[in-house]
Amino acid sequence: MKQRILYCNVPEEELYDKFPWLEKADFDRAIIIITKKNDINTLSWLNGIWIDGIWWNGIWFGGMWKDGEWCNGTWKHGLWKNGTWHCGIWKDGEWCNGIWKHGLWKNGTWHDGEWCNGVWENGVWHNGKWVDGTWHDGTWHDGEWCNGVWENGVWLNGTELGYRAKYKMSLTIDGEIRIGCKVFTKEQLKKILVDPEDIIDKYFDGNEKAFELQARYLRNLLND
Repeated sequence: MKQRILYCNVPEEELYDKFPWLEKADFDRAIIIITKKNDINTLSWLNGIWIDGIWWNGIWFGGMWKDGEWCNGTWKHGLWKNGTWHCGIWKDGEWCNGIWKHGLWKNGTWHDGEWCNGVWENGVWHNGKWVDGTWHDGTWHDGEWCNGVWENGVWLNGTELGYRAKYKMSLTIDGEIRIGCKVFTKEQLKKILVDPEDIIDKYFDGNEKAFELQARYLRNLLND
């Protein structure tokens, strides 16, 4: 079924005149609102099923995305089944599969797929491949981590594919030591560590001065 609109606040002819790319897409049971501010028309998708096509820009409030190309815009909530995300802001929702090229992920649940680059602020990652980007916080259940910056969060399981994380070592509230995606107790580190520089060299990528500070910090922690 193609371009079935349940509701739109403007006639279909005007809708497609303002957003010609929408006429080429396949969707069903769409509820769409067009707003105008400072002579700029904004498309707001309130609900419906996006079957396939290219989404150029706008605000997605809810519904199901089955497949297609997301070029830019703001995703507020909904279910993403498959497709390619090129750029934009993901605020919340459920991602089942697909390719994430770039953008800002603020919160939500990621089930599977390939993350190429971008910023992850928070959320739950279940599986998939992380190629590069910045991870601020959240829970990582499983998957492949290739490269990137891990700042905080919970790492439960997964595979590190030879990356060097640009990461500031920290001490957790439980007294454990977090380096890269790994969290160690002092006892664990003392058993496997000959020199603090060994493990920092594996998990930390920074300038020489920063490396020396991290090594000194870890030695002090282990000697407490």
